[in-house]
Amino acid sequence: MCYTSGTTGNPKGVVYSHRSTVMHTFGIQTGNAMPYTWDDRVLAVVPMFHANAWGAPYAAWLAGADLVMPVDTSRPSRSPV
Repeated sequence: MCYTSGTTGNPKGVVYSHRSTVMHTFGIQTGNAMPYTWDDRVLAVVPMFHANAWGAPYAAWLAGADLVMPVDTSRPSRSPV
């Protein structure tokens, strides 16, 4: 269960099933959608609670695409010791 305000701003709990995540991932990879390929780079710009991002990381991984992860710039970086 994921507790979120979603896109409406009203708090709610949402239950995701494994089936819905897998089906969304396969749906992204169909020719009628926006299928990723091995030479793509994917940066999910919407939060993971949003419907447009549920299967994007999995679809990128499934296709062999690079998954670009954003960096948190709100905190200063630590240099390795």
